[in-house]
Amino acid sequence: MKKLFLTLAVATIAIAASAQVYVGGQIGLYRDTDDNNTTFKILPEIGYTFNEHISVGSVIGYAYAYDSGNKVDQIEFSPYLRYTYAKLGPVQLFCDANAGFTYYKFKPKNGADSDDTYWHAYLKPGIAIPVSDNLSFVSHIGQIGYDDANGVFSADFSGNAITIGVYYNF
Repeated sequence: MKKLFLTLAVATIAIAASAQVYVGGQIGLYRDTDDNNTTFKILPEIGYTFNEHISVGSVIGYAYAYDSGNKVDQIEFSPYLRYTYAKLGPVQLFCDANAGFTYYKFKPKNGADSDDTYWHAYLKPGIAIPVSDNLSFVSHIGQIGYDDANGVFSADFSGNAITIGVYYNF
């Protein structure tokens, strides 16, 4: 048991010392006053950069939606593969390919609560702007893919699909 613990500790230190691990997250807030619709997302994440083009990571997040008296709570687990396809000076353009699960709890204005779990697969384009060696601002700008909750392939570039966040690179 001591050998296993020591091996895991050394591996963790080696990964962190190589300056390739990042932690952070994103938030999203969308409000449509015409339809009385509000969505709030908080999406903490952790990832590992293999080289200047390839990273892997995972989001474990929470979202709340209010739509004309109906409420939805969501918990999401969404691992991803990130490909950085362009660098324009310090600006990096990337696309995340992710597949994950979302647990929904629906609380209608009139009627009984219900819950379910759905899977999704998306491509999410984004932009990263490093402001120092350790700090980057990151944003996802929409998504294209399949959501089992709706059962359709869709593209969403509305304000509801835009997130803004910060990463700390070790």
